[in-house]
Amino acid sequence: MNASNGLPQRIDPYRLANVDGVVEGKCAIAGMPRLKAYLFQDDNATQATENATIQVIMRFSRKKQRRVIIEGELTGHLVLQCQRCLLGLDWPVKAHIELAVVADDDAAEQVPREYEPLIVGEEGISPIELVEDELILAMPTVARCETINCPNTPKELSTGKTSKNPFAVLRELDFGNDDQTTD
Repeated sequence: MNASNGLPQRIDPYRLANVDGVVEGKCAIAGMPRLKAYLFQDDNATQATENATIQVIMRFSRKKQRRVIIEGELTGHLVLQCQRCLLGLDWPVKAHIELAVVADDDAAEQVPREYEPLIVGEEGISPIELVEDELILAMPTVARCETINCPNTPKELSTGKTSKNPFAVLRELDFGNDDQTTD
């Protein structure tokens, strides 16, 4: 199965695994509301997000103990918010998918460690929801500009110089102890 621009609405992973099927295409970020909640929000970033896509390739096969396995890769770019400067940060995505399809929690406990279990009902799976889940899991816990020139990087870090006494700033603070210092 091959989708040139978009992904199918629903797929049957068991049927695809029986024929070593492949699903590939582009998935619009605009159709992923849970992911969009994590992205940087301003007029330019929102417009970029509306036009952005993620390249998806998923391979379905039967491996160990005839398990249905989904392996693939997601590539693209997301705009996250740098937690230092609070500006948009272009974050390249390259996430790997390694899932074992199971019917219930009991079967999920039997999945080999190299795969994450994916519980699938009779209705199959939505590739777009699967991609959205994997992108959310692949996001960094704290997004930060990689360069030391981030606008909100403390001056000491960007120049490479640090204060000899990290508590020197406390001398400048007024604690309301007027002339009550002891020797």
